[in-house]
Amino acid sequence: MKGGGAGEGAGLSWSRLNEARRAVRARWKTIWKLPVIGRSMRYAAGQIRPPERVLDVGASDGRFGRRLGKGVVYETLDPDPAVQADHRSFEDVPPASFDVVTCFETIEHLTLGEACAMLAGAARALRPGGRLYVSTPNIHHPWAYLRSATHRTPFCYDELGALIEMHGFALDALFRCHRDAALKGVLRWLSYPLYRLLGIDWAKSILAVASSK
Repeated sequence: MKGGGAGEGAGLSWSRLNEARRAVRARWKTIWKLPVIGRSMRYAAGQIRPPERVLDVGASDGRFGRRLGKGVVYETLDPDPAVQADHRSFEDVPPASFDVVTCFETIEHLTLGEACAMLAGAARALRPGGRLYVSTPNIHHPWAYLRSATHRTPFCYDELGALIEMHGFALDALFRCHRDAALKGVLRWLSYPLYRLLGIDWAKSILAVASSK
C-alpha cells in the first residue's frame, strides 16, 4: 500500500467529507441502524463466485483465500516483508484487473492519507461494477479499536462510508459484525437499551460493501 502519507490525508476537503458523512447518516442514522451479520470474511466469501478474481489487501497469511470456492482466482497484496504476497503495492497491480477487492481489519492500521491511497488503488484495480469489502473495528465497542497499539486511525461507520464514496464507489451496504454463543447473544439483547443509553455497541467490527462505477 505504497503512497499517500499524512499530508495527503490533510489535503482532504473537510467540507466535502462532512457532506459525504451526512449523506451516509441520512441512510443509516446511527450505528444501531446497521444490520448485524456474523464474521465479515464469511459474509464476503459467500458473495464471491468463480471465475471472479479477488485481490486481498493486507492479507497476512492468506486465510481469506481458504474460504473461497474452487475456480476463484485469489491474489494477495501486503507490504509486510515477513509474509508472502503476490503484490507489495498497488503500483504492482494492473488497472481494472480484479472483480473484488477485500480489506479486512487493515485500514485502521494506516494513516488517513494512506487509507485514501488504498481506496484510490482499489478503485483503479477494480473492473467497472467490481465490489469492495472493507472491515474495521467498531469504535463504539469499548475495546475493539483501542486493544492494539498498531492501530493508527479510528473510522466511524459514517466516515468510512463517506471516504469510500469520495473515492468513486457507490456504497451498497454497511453492517455490524459480531458472532456470539447463543446465551451471550440473549444477554446482550436484553442489555440493548442500556448499551444505547451509554453510546456503546457490542458488535466488534463494521463492514462496508461498495461497487466501483
